[in-house]
Amino acid sequence: MSAYVLDRKASEVKNGGVDEKEEQTMLQMIVDSHPVVVFSSTSCMFCDEAKDVLMDLDANFHVVELDLEKDEGKELRQELYKATSRSTTPAIFVDGEFIGGCNDGPGLIPLHKKNELVPLLRKAGAFDKVKTTKYRFMEPEG
Repeated sequence: MSAYVLDRKASEVKNGGVDEKEEQTMLQMIVDSHPVVVFSSTSCMFCDEAKDVLMDLDANFHVVELDLEKDEGKELRQELYKATSRSTTPAIFVDGEFIGGCNDGPGLIPLHKKNELVPLLRKAGAFDKVKTTKYRFMEPEG
């Protein structure tokens, strides 16, 4: 996986923090910008399993490791809860739609076992020639 750095402009940071509307926009921007997005935690075995399945399928996907992102990860986790009514990881989006976690909601593994995952990934463009990336947030300079 290659690293992708997402810089936020200084004008986007207000009073040393991120307001709710801006964070929702960040979540939507990430989900809408990639065919497959996995919001993950580095110590979560279900996250690892979901990423392994996608890698085994040779699908392109983007990972946001929420626990590596101090403030942004916390804010994104809250926004994910508002959007999905779930507070656990992984939270997987395909073609902008929340498909659940590894095993639930309907979930990546159940979709794969029912032979529904590959067509869903193909329709989303997850097999197009794009590199899988990880998000890292950086504070604006200055």
